[in-house]
Amino acid sequence: MHAREDDVCTLASAQRAMTIIGAASKRLVVLDDSYHMITIDNDRQRVVEELIAFSTAHSVAHEPEALCPTL
Repeated sequence: MHAREDDVCTLASAQRAMTIIGAASKRLVVLDDSYHMITIDNDRQRVVEELIAFSTAHSVAHEPEALCPTL
């Protein structure tokens, strides 16, 4: 996640990071109503929602065989 109007770190740096990461599950979320401190800024609720959705989708709880291969 990155704020479109971040005055400390540009959106271009987030886009470069996405290219470097190269993971299939990556997704850049651009926040239009926040600045550098996205966790306490205007889009903070969306940040929480996006993190919960990502965590849920990638949780080992959805893949019990990852914890116990004999299942």
